[in-house]
Amino acid sequence: MSDLLKEIYLKENEFYFSSEEIYIYTSVSSCVVVSIFDTEKKYGGICHISLGSSSAEKDHKTAEFLIKALLREFKDGGSRPEALEAKIVGGCDSLRFTEFHPSQDNINSTIEVLKRYNLKVVANSTGGSCSVDIKFYPTTGEIRTREKKEKARAKTKVLIVDDSRTIQKLLKKIISEDPRLEVSGVACDAAMAEIEIGKNRPDVITLDIQMPGLNGVEFLEQVIVPKYKIPTIMVSSLKKSESELVLKSLELGAFSYYEKPSFDKINQVKEELTELLYTAGKSEVKLANIPKKGHRHFAESGQIDLKNSLILIGASTGGTIALTELICSFPPNIPPTLMVLHIPEGFSTSFAERLNQQTPFLVKEACGGEELLPNQVLLAPGGKQMKVVEKRRKFIIEINDDAEVNRHKPSVDYLFFSITQKVRKRMAGCILTGMGADGAKGLLHLKNLGVYTIAQDKDSCVVFGMPKEAIKLGAAEKVLPLSKISGELFFQLSKRKKKSA
Repeated sequence: MSDLLKEIYLKENEFYFSSEEIYIYTSVSSCVVVSIFDTEKKYGGICHISLGSSSAEKDHKTAEFLIKALLREFKDGGSRPEALEAKIVGGCDSLRFTEFHPSQDNINSTIEVLKRYNLKVVANSTGGSCSVDIKFYPTTGEIRTREKKEKARAKTKVLIVDDSRTIQKLLKKIISEDPRLEVSGVACDAAMAEIEIGKNRPDVITLDIQMPGLNGVEFLEQVIVPKYKIPTIMVSSLKKSESELVLKSLELGAFSYYEKPSFDKINQVKEELTELLYTAGKSEVKLANIPKKGHRHFAESGQIDLKNSLILIGASTGGTIALTELICSFPPNIPPTLMVLHIPEGFSTSFAERLNQQTPFLVKEACGGEELLPNQVLLAPGGKQMKVVEKRRKFIIEINDDAEVNRHKPSVDYLFFSITQKVRKRMAGCILTGMGADGAKGLLHLKNLGVYTIAQDKDSCVVFGMPKEAIKLGAAEKVLPLSKISGELFFQLSKRKKKSA
């Protein structure tokens, strides 16, 4: 077939049907192209399906709308369903090194719609690692593909700032083994680090806390955030003695923190650490927005039955600041509130104490055996699991050493799945900023119980991983910026009734 024919270019989420001798051209990466050809009448068409939204339900409707619209053209032309053949192309995993994997969602949704319409699929060329250019000839049904030469994806540049040569060596080894990352420089103190920043602007910095000269927190506060605004991960021993410094660094704008690696645990930590570095390198520095006590604006509490209500919250990366902002906007009188934050042992104690100093109600690390009481916020202790259990007709907190869930201990899902309809008449749950998917299925469980559910929106998140996964499952009744979550929680609790069994 000659390519001197008239060319029609197909854009994303468009379809084109023709009985003329032309060819239809498009280009896809994670998108999917479906061609349909009538073997009797010798005409056909294609649609370019791009499922890039955050809602799985909306994505599925996109595939269904395009395929249905294309089939309508065949029906209007008098085609018999038995004469139609479909081919599928595209869906390459071009985003395989990120937390987003739209290609498989695109492929699955497309195949499901084709099955629903009983279309015979005679060729399926999906997956792969390269984007492809596609030409479709509607009078023959031929579909030609050519892999596109991709430009080399720029690696995320990491500056290592640590006075320990052992830690430098370990971090260099971990980073060099990830194809997304590269070490842009190494510095043993703040002065050398600033020279390295000027020479080769890194995307992300790993920063030791204890260093000669300016310590890591001082360097972050005085130089990195105000002058360069580079996402920074504090690399700490995670000892209780450093917990206050780590928490302060997060308030000053640090992206997150991580335990100093050791050679014997390198294989256990490298996947999580490299994912953290990569995610940080694609993020913006966000400063805490925590007003002083005398200048706080509290949410309206309305008429809430404090004894028969409950608030449940889960968070991870960026969660210390998000939880602080959220809890500090609560009114003085609140229903019992349970929080799970992915935080190490020892740090949870310091974080709870820090929050307690800023609120009119009690905030403490849960130790087990506590009743669900008004004006009390309980934080799951680091390295333990927390759940709600019923004993002697009372609901109390249990802290145990059960296994990790979703690689986390404490786990948001572990707490959320312990909740039953009997726990309280009115309940509300929310998922805040964090990497991964912990809490997404648990939030759906809560929603199915009749609990009012909220997910933090993308713009206000440090990392949109956990809320995004909850939204994809349809677990969130509302998606809100952090600043509006408190008001919504108390508004809903003032009118919420338990779902009928």
